[in-house]
Amino acid sequence: MGAGRKLADKLKADLAAVVLGPDNEATRHAGGEAFCYDADIVYMVADDLLTDFRNESYTKALTDVVNAYKPEILLLGTTTLGRDLAGSVATTLLTGLTADCTELDVDAEGVPGALLRDERQGAGRGDGRRLHRMRHLPRDLRGKRRH
Repeated sequence: MGAGRKLADKLKADLAAVVLGPDNEATRHAGGEAFCYDADIVYMVADDLLTDFRNESYTKALTDVVNAYKPEILLLGTTTLGRDLAGSVATTLLTGLTADCTELDVDAEGVPGALLRDERQGAGRGDGRRLHRMRHLPRDLRGKRRH
């Protein structure tokens, strides 16, 4: 959530968390905990189909949230499940994916054409070089902004 907070502040946007899980007290508790990690908004999908991780059901739940609320940037953790989910969500949404970022930043000057910059270690090079990419955030994916 820390990297998301920095990007949201630069974009003057709300930081939202998504909590997916079964309809139980633990999922509700996790939703409440997200506010302790500086989320402004928490979107919760509580359904007993989400009791155990299944890529298809989690992908459907997360893509439904993304399509409904249109976040500017979607960050997922680099856990085994996060990596699995990120690939299928990016494929379903027909969007790009950057894995193993060591740094994320956004050029928010003239925010309607903001650029997302991601940085990662050069794969397999062993020489410490870093790859940089910059890309425009699509105008139609921009969410509501804080004032």
